[in-house]
Amino acid sequence: MAGSVIPIKNGFVYQAFYFWKNALEMFEEGSEVESVSFELDEAKSFDDIVVEFKSEKYTSSGKIKKRFYQVKYHERSETTIKSSDLMLPKFINATSKSFLQKAKDVIEGSEDSIEIVLLNSWRLDQDDVLCELISNDDGGFNLSKLDDGKTTKSKMGRLRSDWSNHLGISEKELFSLLKQIKIQEGKTLPALIDDLNVGLKKNKLQKIDEDYYRAAPYIPLVDDLHAKIKEGVTLDKQEMIEHFSRAKIFTRFTDNNFLKIGIRSFIDSKGKVQDNVNRYLDLSSYFIESRFCEYQVWNAQIKPEIERFVLEQVEPTIEHSVYLEAHQSIAFTLGYYAHQKTQKYLYPIQKGFNADIWEYSEANMHFEKELDCHRDVVTDSEFVIINIDLMNRHLNDDIRVYLEEEFPDTKVDIIDIYPKVPEQRYVKDGNHCMKLAMETSEILQSLPITMKRKQWRLVFTAPNSFLVFLGQYSTQFGKIQLMEYDSNNFTYKKSILL
Repeated sequence: MAGSVIPIKNGFVYQAFYFWKNALEMFEEGSEVESVSFELDEAKSFDDIVVEFKSEKYTSSGKIKKRFYQVKYHERSETTIKSSDLMLPKFINATSKSFLQKAKDVIEGSEDSIEIVLLNSWRLDQDDVLCELISNDDGGFNLSKLDDGKTTKSKMGRLRSDWSNHLGISEKELFSLLKQIKIQEGKTLPALIDDLNVGLKKNKLQKIDEDYYRAAPYIPLVDDLHAKIKEGVTLDKQEMIEHFSRAKIFTRFTDNNFLKIGIRSFIDSKGKVQDNVNRYLDLSSYFIESRFCEYQVWNAQIKPEIERFVLEQVEPTIEHSVYLEAHQSIAFTLGYYAHQKTQKYLYPIQKGFNADIWEYSEANMHFEKELDCHRDVVTDSEFVIINIDLMNRHLNDDIRVYLEEEFPDTKVDIIDIYPKVPEQRYVKDGNHCMKLAMETSEILQSLPITMKRKQWRLVFTAPNSFLVFLGQYSTQFGKIQLMEYDSNNFTYKKSILL
């Protein structure tokens, strides 16, 4: 972004938006991107954006560790790119060296395996030979096509000769060089904003108003970073989170942002849930006589009501705040039917209407492993008890007493999942809660297939928000029997079977 950082013009805006578009890839699940940089000394003329991968990434250029972008924006689009332009310094606003010469210098001078990308808002000239060579997929050169024709009388032979002579290299060296170069057509500014907004919304970051895009906070953030770090700016995921937080770019939800839904099953719950929500499911009539009900009622009546409520009242792509005065089995089942593939977004309110909505964003999550897993596995077990204790209630001991009393002659596998450093108020907020649900899901999905084929009986000491989130990841678990704690008789009872 050299020279154009201080005056905020469309060229700088265009480069800044492409920088953040690449940077947001670090938040994708399984992302291969280690860091994103600009203004690095190692790649003058190709330092608009530099993407470094965690390990060598295979592309049509071969295995690469870094990708260097030169971004060119033009207010008007009537000009097109010809093969001869790549040999003209003025094409890239240079005075002495052409695009090809500068690309050759960077590729030969790099200690890493790299590729060069020219990202230009101009289109290729449809009548020029260059248009026949550039892939619509990734902008790479079709070297087989370039190899057509043996003499300079052919158009490909003439082009090979022109480029080789311009660079002072052999045709073999030219092919090796071009393999590491791509020419891509950049999006229009409105299309780029639309594309960037998808990633921003996904990660709970402020979207860009197309009518006031120059006022977007991402532009001065790049400007400030460059002013403070003259030798070049490099951001990894954690550094991005810190900069976004300081700039107050993360969105913070309020109750007005959501469609409000509520579920009640506790007959003695305080307040009127239905007065505070837009859509309401009242299951309390099943629990008038007792805090527990029969297995048949759980599965023949309560479960279908939850499924129908999710199908008819919870809308895809809409963000819902969820108020729960309900059993843990109901919270889990709500998440189960509103699983990730339904695109039904649920954000529970953990402690009543005066509490914060437990929103989450992968951008705000720290992915260090926090949970331990202990397995007691026996031969020829009949079922598996999954014991998830996030509140330090010594659930592992209680479960073993329960099994000795209720199943003295039955072989049972036991899986204990618990924090490495336990405490009673372990789950901190929505980001932490979803992170723990994702980590728990990973642990359960890593269990051996012999264990997955058996019925799982799930027992929890965890917030209802955690159960909603874990339920959303549970469709791959197999057959799940949820359990409820009977505090009157100090035992566990089967509830919903999923």
